Amino acid sequence: FYGGGLACHVRIATASGAAQAYVDGVLDALFASYYTPLVGLSRGTVDYGPLASQYGTIDDHAEYKQMLTSVTSGSAPAVQLFVVGDFAGDVDNALGIAGGIPGSPMVHGTRRSGVAFTPTGNVNYDASVLAHESGHLGGLFHTTEVQVTAFDPLADTPQCPNPGNPNNCPDKSNVMFPIAYGGNVLTPLQAL
Repeated sequence: FYGGGLACHVRIATASGAAQAYVDGVLDALFASYYTPLVGLSRGTVDYGPLASQYGTIDDHAEYKQMLTSVTSGSAPAVQLFVVGDFAGDVDNALGIAGGIPGSPMVHGTRRSGVAFTPTGNVNYDASVLAHESGHLGGLFHTTEVQVTAFDPLADTPQCPNPGNPNNCPDKSNVMFPIAYGGNVLTPLQAL
Protein backbone atom coordinates (compact mmCIF):
# COMPACT_ATOMS: atom_id res chain seq x y z
CA PHE A 1 0.00 0.00 0.00
CA TYR A 2 1.38 3.30 -1.14
CA GLY A 3 3.23 5.49 1.32
CA GLY A 4 1.98 3.56 4.34
CA GLY A 5 -1.58 4.74 3.71
CA LEU A 6 -4.49 2.33 3.32
CA ALA A 7 -7.36 3.55 1.15
CA CYS A 8 -10.90 2.32 1.75
CA HIS A 9 -13.97 2.21 -0.48
CA VAL A 10 -17.00 1.98 1.79
CA ARG A 11 -20.45 0.90 0.60
CA ILE A 12 -23.27 1.26 3.13
CA ALA A 13 -26.61 -0.55 2.95
CA THR A 14 -29.54 1.52 4.23
CA ALA A 15 -30.67 -1.51 6.27
CA SER A 16 -27.45 -1.31 8.29
CA GLY A 17 -28.72 1.82 10.03
CA ALA A 18 -25.15 3.17 9.94
CA ALA A 19 -24.44 6.73 8.94
CA GLN A 20 -21.21 7.79 7.28
CA ALA A 21 -20.20 9.59 10.50
CA TYR A 22 -20.50 6.32 12.45
CA VAL A 23 -18.37 4.41 9.94
CA ASP A 24 -15.81 7.24 10.03
CA GLY A 25 -15.60 6.69 13.79
CA VAL A 26 -15.10 2.95 13.27
CA LEU A 27 -12.32 3.61 10.76
CA ASP A 28 -10.69 6.14 13.11
CA ALA A 29 -10.69 3.52 15.89
CA LEU A 30 -9.45 0.83 13.47
CA PHE A 31 -6.41 2.87 12.52
CA ALA A 32 -5.75 4.29 16.01
CA SER A 33 -5.94 0.93 17.81
CA TYR A 34 -4.85 -1.58 15.17
CA TYR A 35 -3.42 -0.61 11.80
CA THR A 36 -1.10 2.21 12.82
CA PRO A 37 0.40 0.78 16.03
CA LEU A 38 0.44 -2.88 14.92
CA VAL A 39 1.47 -2.72 11.25
CA GLY A 40 2.39 0.92 10.59
CA LEU A 41 -0.44 1.77 8.19
CA SER A 42 -2.14 5.15 8.31
CA ARG A 43 -5.61 6.00 7.09
CA GLY A 44 -5.56 6.85 3.41
CA THR A 45 -8.39 8.23 1.33
CA VAL A 46 -11.88 6.97 2.09
CA ASP A 47 -14.78 7.25 -0.31
CA TYR A 48 -18.38 6.38 0.43
CA GLY A 49 -21.24 5.13 -1.67
CA PRO A 50 -24.53 3.31 -1.29
CA LEU A 51 -24.89 -0.47 -1.35
CA ALA A 52 -27.79 -1.98 -3.29
CA SER A 53 -30.78 -2.61 -1.01
CA GLN A 54 -30.79 -6.33 -1.84
CA TYR A 55 -27.62 -6.62 0.29
CA GLY A 56 -29.20 -5.21 3.45
CA THR A 57 -29.28 -8.75 4.84
CA ILE A 58 -26.80 -11.32 3.57
CA ASP A 59 -28.53 -14.70 3.58
CA ASP A 60 -25.68 -17.00 2.56
CA HIS A 61 -22.14 -17.23 1.21
CA ALA A 62 -23.37 -17.17 -2.39
CA GLU A 63 -25.12 -13.84 -1.84
CA TYR A 64 -22.05 -12.52 -0.03
CA LYS A 65 -19.81 -13.43 -2.96
CA GLN A 66 -22.32 -11.86 -5.37
CA MET A 67 -22.15 -8.63 -3.35
CA LEU A 68 -18.34 -8.62 -3.55
CA THR A 69 -18.46 -8.93 -7.34
CA SER A 70 -21.11 -6.20 -7.65
CA VAL A 71 -18.76 -3.32 -6.86
CA THR A 72 -15.96 -2.73 -9.33
CA SER A 73 -15.44 1.01 -8.88
CA GLY A 74 -12.68 2.69 -6.97
CA SER A 75 -8.94 2.67 -7.25
CA ALA A 76 -6.78 -0.23 -6.09
CA PRO A 77 -5.05 -1.10 -3.90
CA ALA A 78 -7.76 -0.37 -1.38
CA VAL A 79 -9.98 -2.29 0.98
CA GLN A 80 -13.56 -2.64 -0.19
CA LEU A 81 -15.69 -2.35 2.95
CA PHE A 82 -19.36 -3.34 2.90
CA VAL A 83 -21.62 -2.27 5.78
CA VAL A 84 -24.69 -4.53 5.90
CA GLY A 85 -27.70 -4.81 8.19
CA ASP A 86 -27.45 -8.47 9.13
CA PHE A 87 -26.08 -11.89 8.29
CA ALA A 88 -28.57 -14.79 8.15
CA GLY A 89 -28.86 -18.33 6.78
CA ASP A 90 -25.53 -20.17 6.61
CA VAL A 91 -23.69 -17.03 7.74
CA ASP A 92 -26.04 -16.39 10.69
CA ASN A 93 -24.50 -14.83 13.78
CA ALA A 94 -21.47 -13.53 11.87
CA LEU A 95 -20.34 -10.05 12.79
CA GLY A 96 -18.07 -9.79 9.78
CA ILE A 97 -16.80 -11.83 6.85
CA ALA A 98 -13.68 -11.53 4.69
CA GLY A 99 -13.62 -12.33 1.00
CA GLY A 100 -10.88 -14.88 1.50
CA ILE A 101 -7.69 -15.89 3.24
CA PRO A 102 -6.06 -14.08 1.54
CA GLY A 103 -8.49 -11.81 -0.21
CA SER A 104 -7.94 -9.44 -3.10
CA PRO A 105 -7.39 -5.77 -2.22
CA MET A 106 -5.46 -5.33 -5.47
CA VAL A 107 -8.34 -6.22 -7.81
CA HIS A 108 -11.96 -5.26 -7.16
CA GLY A 109 -15.10 -6.99 -8.35
CA THR A 110 -13.96 -10.53 -7.58
CA ARG A 111 -15.40 -13.08 -5.14
CA ARG A 112 -12.45 -12.30 -2.84
CA SER A 113 -12.60 -8.49 -3.00
CA GLY A 114 -13.66 -7.11 0.33
CA VAL A 115 -14.77 -7.29 3.92
CA ALA A 116 -18.30 -6.92 5.25
CA PHE A 117 -19.56 -6.23 8.74
CA THR A 118 -22.78 -5.44 10.51
CA PRO A 119 -22.57 -2.49 12.91
CA THR A 120 -23.21 -3.16 16.59
CA GLY A 121 -23.41 0.46 17.73
CA ASN A 122 -20.07 0.14 19.53
CA VAL A 123 -17.35 1.88 17.49
CA ASN A 124 -14.43 0.16 19.24
CA TYR A 125 -15.97 -3.30 19.04
CA ASP A 126 -16.75 -2.84 15.34
CA ALA A 127 -13.14 -1.72 14.80
CA SER A 128 -11.95 -4.99 16.39
CA VAL A 129 -14.23 -6.98 14.08
CA LEU A 130 -12.82 -5.12 11.06
CA ALA A 131 -9.25 -5.65 12.24
CA HIS A 132 -9.94 -9.39 12.49
CA GLU A 133 -11.66 -9.69 9.11
CA SER A 134 -9.03 -7.51 7.43
CA GLY A 135 -6.43 -9.85 8.92
CA HIS A 136 -8.10 -12.68 7.02
CA LEU A 137 -8.13 -10.54 3.86
CA GLY A 138 -4.38 -10.08 4.36
CA GLY A 139 -3.79 -13.84 4.71
CA LEU A 140 -4.02 -14.50 8.45
CA PHE A 141 -5.83 -17.52 9.88
CA HIS A 142 -7.44 -17.89 13.30
CA THR A 143 -4.87 -18.55 16.00
CA THR A 144 -7.08 -21.44 17.16
CA GLU A 145 -10.16 -23.00 15.58
CA VAL A 146 -13.32 -23.68 17.56
CA GLN A 147 -15.05 -26.38 15.48
CA VAL A 148 -11.95 -28.48 14.79
CA THR A 149 -8.56 -28.90 16.41
CA ALA A 150 -6.44 -26.70 14.18
CA PHE A 151 -4.11 -23.75 14.62
CA ASP A 152 -2.56 -21.14 12.35
CA PRO A 153 0.77 -22.11 10.75
CA LEU A 154 2.84 -19.32 12.34
CA ALA A 155 5.36 -20.41 14.93
CA ASP A 156 4.94 -17.43 17.26
CA THR A 157 1.18 -17.45 17.81
CA PRO A 158 -0.09 -19.02 21.04
CA GLN A 159 -2.64 -21.81 20.79
CA CYS A 160 -5.63 -22.64 22.95
CA PRO A 161 -6.56 -26.25 23.62
CA ASN A 162 -10.10 -25.27 24.73
CA PRO A 163 -11.34 -22.13 22.90
CA GLY A 164 -14.83 -22.69 24.30
CA ASN A 165 -13.52 -21.06 27.50
CA PRO A 166 -11.76 -17.91 26.19
CA ASN A 167 -10.67 -16.72 29.62
CA ASN A 168 -8.21 -19.63 29.79
CA CYS A 169 -6.79 -19.09 26.29
CA PRO A 170 -3.29 -17.63 25.91
CA ASP A 171 -4.30 -16.23 22.49
CA LYS A 172 -7.51 -14.45 23.59
CA SER A 173 -5.88 -11.02 23.22
CA ASN A 174 -4.78 -11.76 19.64
CA VAL A 175 -6.63 -9.95 16.83
CA MET A 176 -7.07 -13.32 15.09
CA PHE A 177 -8.62 -15.18 18.04
CA PRO A 178 -11.70 -16.93 16.55
CA ILE A 179 -14.25 -15.53 18.99
CA ALA A 180 -15.05 -11.82 18.81
CA TYR A 181 -13.22 -11.00 22.00
CA GLY A 182 -11.75 -7.60 21.13
CA GLY A 183 -8.13 -8.73 20.89
CA ASN A 184 -5.60 -6.04 20.00
CA VAL A 185 -2.29 -7.95 19.69
CA LEU A 186 -0.47 -9.32 16.65
CA THR A 187 2.66 -11.42 16.90
CA PRO A 188 5.78 -10.33 14.95
CA LEU A 189 5.13 -12.95 12.26
CA GLN A 190 1.48 -11.91 11.93
CA ALA A 191 2.52 -8.29 11.49
CA LEU A 192 4.90 -9.04 8.62
